[in-house]
Amino acid sequence: MQREIYSVKVYSGRMDYDAFRFELTPQQNEEENDYWGMNFTVSVFCRGQMCARIWGKLYDENRVYGGAMDILNVADPYGPEETALAEAFNGCPELCVRQEEWKSERGFSGYLQGGFVEPAFRGRGIAGYLLKNLHHILYHAMNIKIRAVGASPMPVAEIGGDVVEDAAQLSKNRTLLEKCGFHEILDESMSAMAYGNYDDEDIALGTGYFVRVYPLI
Repeated sequence: MQREIYSVKVYSGRMDYDAFRFELTPQQNEEENDYWGMNFTVSVFCRGQMCARIWGKLYDENRVYGGAMDILNVADPYGPEETALAEAFNGCPELCVRQEEWKSERGFSGYLQGGFVEPAFRGRGIAGYLLKNLHHILYHAMNIKIRAVGASPMPVAEIGGDVVEDAAQLSKNRTLLEKCGFHEILDESMSAMAYGNYDDEDIALGTGYFVRVYPLI
């Protein structure tokens, strides 16, 4: 059986400026465009064909907490699901308390806004690899160290734009997150539940949001 050859491309909001002023330094331009953090996208291709992608938002903890802010205050979510994720993630103990090894490090924390693997490429371990090794991928590509990352297991749109409403896929996504070191954030606040992944009778299961604290590289 012929082994597939994959390529990975990492894109960062740090490298895309809506407005660039040549009288400013590169760092000043970065701060002008997105002071608190950056967007990122990790795409996987197989023989030129897009087969998987994850994307999200990361925040510079030194700037956020140094400015007496928190993740929810500085978040710029695109929709209600992301608003709920930012809110649930903002209050989780893993984000509020830094382990001793992270106290002297410049860490970035945030959340995944979405991710998918095209049907023809599922079952090959691609999603698991990206989630388990996200800290290594972004460190080598962007020279940043990520600490805590939140995620929702809700299925998202495929490349073609069709929204996936699939309870079986939701269960698979939850299992995948757990296998990759994520665990559920047990925040039962009504605001977090408003756009959560369960009906009211299932509230005992939690909000349906997950978080992982990555080991320091």
